[in-house]
Amino acid sequence: MTMGEESRPGSVGSVVHEIVDRIADREGVEPTELPALSQYTDPAALNALLKATESIEITFELYGYEATVDADETVRIEPI
Repeated sequence: MTMGEESRPGSVGSVVHEIVDRIADREGVEPTELPALSQYTDPAALNALLKATESIEITFELYGYEATVDADETVRIEPI
């Protein structure tokens, strides 16, 4: 997948993993080598928001990227 492409991870619980995995891939590191996602956002709150509504788009910055997730589980990662 190239910069700016979208993906749909398949389940709300996997959205957090999808974000971290895609950024790690772009950085050429293992996901465990990145700082904890909880330093940037609350993963449980992110999942809860995505489950709670049919129309939402959440954007936040982490690891030098802008991550956007919407209600249909589309994940977009763009460098800042």
